[in-house]
Amino acid sequence: MFLGIAGMESYCDRYSQTIYDVSMTSGPVPKFEGPLVKEINEQLCAKVPIEKLPERRAWRDACLTKLSTLKKEMNN
Repeated sequence: MFLGIAGMESYCDRYSQTIYDVSMTSGPVPKFEGPLVKEINEQLCAKVPIEKLPERRAWRDACLTKLSTLKKEMNN
């Protein structure tokens, strides 16, 4: 399901409990909520403004596609 432009806060709204539950087996577990989410979101938005996320995701997907192609070529 495509959620449109959604940043770190939206991601944490959707997945923080799952991340927390899975992380419980890995030692001290940070809770991705409250001030921590606000700080992470501010830092990420400073690097990639929320309105630029679709462009950044397209770039990421293109890079992953190229990496996958390179790995296949190296295995031949």
